[in-house]
Amino acid sequence: MDARHWTQVMNVDSLLQDIRFGFRMLVKARGFTAACVLTLALGIGCATTMFSLFEGPILNRPPVRDLDRIATVWVVNQQTGTDRGLLSVPNFLDLRSRNNAFEELAALADSDKVLRAAGEPRRVAALMVSANFFHLLGANPKLGRVFSQDEKQPGAPRVAVISETMWRTNFGGRPDVLGQSIRLNDDPYTIIGVMPGIFWFQSQGTEVWTPLILDPSANRAEGTVMVVGRMKKGVTGEQANAEMAVLGRALNLQFPSANSGIGMRAVTYESEMSKKTGLGLAFGIGPSILVLLIGCANITTLLLARGFARQTEFATRAALGARRSRIVRQLLSEYLLIAIAGGFVGILAAYGGVAALRRAFQSVQPHLAATLSLNGHALAFGTIAALFIPLLFGLIPAMRVTKTSLNDALRQSSTTTGAQISLKRLPLVVLEIAMSMALLIVTASAVRTMSSIERMMPPRIDTTKVIAFTITPTPSGSKLDRLSAELISASGIDAVGITSSFPMTGSRSYLHSLRVRQEGTNIEASAVQLTVDLGFFNVLRLPTLQGEIAPNGELAGAVVSEAFARRCGGNALGLQIRNGDNSWVTVTAVVPDWLTDARSGDSLPMVYFPLSKADTASHVVVRAEGGPAAIPALKRAVMAWNPDQPLDDCKTVAQSIKEEFAGSDLVVQLMASFAILALALACIGVYGVMSYSVTRRTREMGIRMALGATPSRVFKLVLKEAALLMAVGLGAGWLFGVGAGHLIAHELVVGPSDPLTAIVCSATILITGLAASYIPARRAAHVNPMVSLRFE
Repeated sequence: MDARHWTQVMNVDSLLQDIRFGFRMLVKARGFTAACVLTLALGIGCATTMFSLFEGPILNRPPVRDLDRIATVWVVNQQTGTDRGLLSVPNFLDLRSRNNAFEELAALADSDKVLRAAGEPRRVAALMVSANFFHLLGANPKLGRVFSQDEKQPGAPRVAVISETMWRTNFGGRPDVLGQSIRLNDDPYTIIGVMPGIFWFQSQGTEVWTPLILDPSANRAEGTVMVVGRMKKGVTGEQANAEMAVLGRALNLQFPSANSGIGMRAVTYESEMSKKTGLGLAFGIGPSILVLLIGCANITTLLLARGFARQTEFATRAALGARRSRIVRQLLSEYLLIAIAGGFVGILAAYGGVAALRRAFQSVQPHLAATLSLNGHALAFGTIAALFIPLLFGLIPAMRVTKTSLNDALRQSSTTTGAQISLKRLPLVVLEIAMSMALLIVTASAVRTMSSIERMMPPRIDTTKVIAFTITPTPSGSKLDRLSAELISASGIDAVGITSSFPMTGSRSYLHSLRVRQEGTNIEASAVQLTVDLGFFNVLRLPTLQGEIAPNGELAGAVVSEAFARRCGGNALGLQIRNGDNSWVTVTAVVPDWLTDARSGDSLPMVYFPLSKADTASHVVVRAEGGPAAIPALKRAVMAWNPDQPLDDCKTVAQSIKEEFAGSDLVVQLMASFAILALALACIGVYGVMSYSVTRRTREMGIRMALGATPSRVFKLVLKEAALLMAVGLGAGWLFGVGAGHLIAHELVVGPSDPLTAIVCSATILITGLAASYIPARRAAHVNPMVSLRFE
């Protein structure tokens, strides 16, 4: 056996020896080992769980050709302040023919449809897309083909492309699916293609795509389509955005009646991804990483304390010939054992955390719950964290505690160097406090935002007695009359209303531009626009404040809300309102406001147009004094009207609002849990430093008291040091929190720089930190001078 091979064997033997010795030392110090393992497991478990939840918005990208050149074109409404509006079909056609920044532009529109297949009818997420949609994205079907240019024309045969999920679920994955027919709503569609399971864009839940008919004669003022495009090579997002702004102004000048106050902007997919990444970091991964870092700082503090307690051992080994690198390696082997144990327990905790999140999201976001799992990315994240932590946080203590000579170690064992040791550990505790403060500020801002929105968001109606549900978009007429009759005859139903849409929560993004003719002058206004029948006002119990809603027994004119009337000078009766290119409608009545802006609490102006025979209705609202108790009778009535009508969204308005915000509430609750956990770990760190400092300075405290210092003065001295420690951490943490809050400032109503938030968070950390320092301070104040002079 040559010398080189013998050296390798000896190195392996020495490594195994270090591991065996480290294992014995950790078993001997069970309390220290348990504290380190549990702290590390808690941090890794939290971080891995949240990484599993938020990796989709950060890592999951659609399989699209030239994704870095994909951009979305949005409408900017200067009157309402919205910047993510939809384009009208005529505006899209003009944009497509005039632009120079994009190689290709495609249009798409959401279109939930009811699938009539074997078994219960169900709603499926559908997209209507222009014929070039799949070509633009570079997506090829698994079976069959995609749409041709002929299939986008009015009167063309109805065809559909389905997802692989629908193919396997509804057709058993049979290859003869092409040419078969499915019924979407009441219309038959012929399947011409199957997209592969990996394909998605905008939404991973899309199950069917149908051709979008681009009618140049459509209402130019009504935004109905989302526009996506692939930029030309060499064109940047800024250049595309600048051209969209120019074209938006040109369309504004050319069609002022339909495009007044309307502009356009282009947003690249990469910038959208940056926003999602910021939200994921701010609301999920970031807080859990902070908890992990705070836990690691606590572990480093424990390692330093244990290392300094073993300085004499290390110095003696060095004096007997052991190299410093050998001692450092032996310490790192101990830390590696801790990391392996903590990582193993942490990943087990992550499995439990993911299962708990899956159950929590099952009722509010079932699609997310179905895809949530501890996959390879999350396991790799947890494993890397477990392996690198001993190197990052164990190397510094190992290097620091092994540089003392034997003489220094013996001298330190008989004197006090507690102040010096404490100062070496202060940066870690300050960092813990700063991270806790930053997390607490962001969490407090999110909690206050959600509280503010939930307080101002509910509509001013009896949400527990109004039930709403969606029906297949149906032309009004005898069929809807039969539905109303069936519902009115059901027990417990007091009133029934039909509407084109029913917003349960308000936002300024719902406002649409319209023109008002007042005293011969046309002015621009904005409002939430609904197309309703007469029963709608009975369901919501909206009394007439001015005029008459139905002077001839039916809804013949427009009805406006108080907020809209105030914007028109207070007296809205007789005004004529025009939506885009539609005909003028006269205002016949004013009713109370009931829909508010969730962020400001202000009443939203509303205009109700009468539901005509040519309009389509897709929402039904019902008033029932029994509230949820009337839902079974309501479902039976709808089934009698149309057995193929699914009612999976039939709920009271109160239930729907609660479910809509349940996901956001859950995320905020997770953030609050992380903030409390981080605060607890930081307090443990403060307690550990102050307790260790007081222990090491027992001799100093005894001398102070022997020279005349009172117990109260010593008590105040220790608390003063703790307060100074926390003040530095609070200042740094406030700066970090404000900086992190700017990543999600557009999602917040209460900003992170709000003074009340800073005061409350600072007071919380200061009080809990001083409480953690109370026991060490009290111990220092009761030191016996005679005993302390014999310390060590």
